[in-house]
This record gives sequence, C-alpha cells and structure tokens, in this order.
Amino acid sequence: MHLIVDNLTTNKMLILNIDDDEDDGFIFMEAVREINPAITCLFISTGREAIQLLSNDLGMLPDYIFLDINMPGMNGRECLVQLRKMEKLKDVSVVMFSTAIPDWERPRYNDLNAECFQKPTDFTSLKVTLKKIIGLH
Repeated sequence: MHLIVDNLTTNKMLILNIDDDEDDGFIFMEAVREINPAITCLFISTGREAIQLLSNDLGMLPDYIFLDINMPGMNGRECLVQLRKMEKLKDVSVVMFSTAIPDWERPRYNDLNAECFQKPTDFTSLKVTLKKIIGLH
C-alpha cells in the first residue's frame, strides 16, 4: 500500500487525498500544510488502496476526501461508489478534484453526495480553492 502521511495528530482535521499522480499529492500536502499546519493530510495513490485503508478501523475518519477522477484501475467514480457504500463514511465530505470535470458528469457525482472542483493549475490558486472547500478563510 502506498500511503504518505503528513503531520499525523489526533483530534485535528484529517484530509485524505486519493490521486494517482504522486507529484500532485505532494503539492496538495504542501498547500494544506501552508493553509494550516495542524491539519493531518494522508495521500494514497489508488482507489483500491483507499477502499482497503478505509475498510479498516483507523481510529479516526477523514473530515474530507479529495478524490481524483481519472485514475488507472479503479477510477474516481468507481471509488466514490464504494466509499458511499460504507456506512461509517456517510457523513464524510467527498470532493471530486480533477483537472477536467465535464459538465455532463457533475450530476453523477452530486447524486452520490460529492462536490466537484477543478484542480487549480498553480500553487496559490490551489491554496485559495482548498481554503474555500474546507471553510478556512
């Protein structure tokens, strides 16, 4: 399992980022760290590994799951369907976070109780977008 953890703490906000692009994962973690160093950020590179991890008892659940759509093996939509089958994750905010989200596809994610945001192309915009999503201003 390919799991990268940044700043593991308890009783703090936990964000899980599922993305097949490791560089994007490190940039995401750095943006979260700059927004609020107390936030714990986990990075997993495949949907299957995320499902396996979340099926186990972690002792805490993520507050937010950021899920890339275009991944090999299990794509983001397939992963989202599996996540939504887990009763313990029913109240966890899932954000479909991808470089391209066609308008026709957005209702499919909304129907599965997920929000859609396009990944910003620069670091400053990424931090602004993350602040907006997780409610930090």
